[in-house]
Amino acid sequence: MERVYLSDGATIATEGVCVAMYRIKNKAIDTKNMADDYYLVYLDMNQETENVVSGIFKTMDRVYIPAIKCCKAWGDLNPPKPNSEDIIKTYISKVMLFIDYLAKTKTDLDCCTKFKINLTLYEDELSDQEKMKHAVTKMHVLEEICAFVKQWMKQITMVIDL
Repeated sequence: MERVYLSDGATIATEGVCVAMYRIKNKAIDTKNMADDYYLVYLDMNQETENVVSGIFKTMDRVYIPAIKCCKAWGDLNPPKPNSEDIIKTYISKVMLFIDYLAKTKTDLDCCTKFKINLTLYEDELSDQEKMKHAVTKMHVLEEICAFVKQWMKQITMVIDL
């Protein structure tokens, strides 16, 4: 489902596929400064299978790296300025080193054990003490909790056996 949120980012979590727009300068919007002062960022955040580093890595790898590699308009760095090509190559190599670091961090984090939870069950049945007191009398709630705990135990055992 597609939705549009306007936020400063403090209260809305980043989930799913998102396109965020932000600006650095704090001046009025007009047609002249729209392209220069406003930036779009694509994020792909699947909460169950991804982490923040994965989302940033995929965005950089799919969107920014191809754009940087084919960029010919570097503003004040465009030749014939002395050393402009060296400065551009150095910048691109530093970005590529950062992408490599993100890729390694992503791999490390992807290998982490993730425990699935049922947020609906938690909110409906376990989010406060009164709900918990009633939940222990409901067989379907206990069965679902046991199923999750068994899965977690299997995951923990697999990690310990490595």
